[in-house]
Amino acid sequence: MSFVIYDCIQFISFNADETFSTASFLEENEHIQVSLLKTEDKDKYLYINHYFKENVFRMYDQEFLGEFDEWKTLNKVPKEIQSFSLELNRIVKDESISNVSIILIDYVDELEEENNIVTVHTASTSIIEGLFKASIFKSEGNIFIMDIN
Repeated sequence: MSFVIYDCIQFISFNADETFSTASFLEENEHIQVSLLKTEDKDKYLYINHYFKENVFRMYDQEFLGEFDEWKTLNKVPKEIQSFSLELNRIVKDESISNVSIILIDYVDELEEENNIVTVHTASTSIIEGLFKASIFKSEGNIFIMDIN
């Protein structure tokens, strides 16, 4: 028998150039409840920390993943996911930011082989379509990673 080592966590991760300001990013995104994940804390997230980019921000809305459970058809996007996609679009358009990834975690099992990671690559013009793939990821896996080009 194995155990869940952490669950219901979301991350936004990306690389940034020298003009990027962490303080400005946090202020501009306070409404989506993000905080900077310190370098020393990245190692705590076994099995996914190698997906982290230079900057990692944890989202603290514990109910956010539940929105994906209710999303059954692409053209009926839940309000919270629609708002999140607009925020992602704004982040992706920031010229100081590159290689944006979203990591949505239902749970992480202590046994690495028990974890199924679903990775999706999507264009910045198709964020909703990419996120929709997360609405069904629980049937395929417990960790969803979306790279936005």
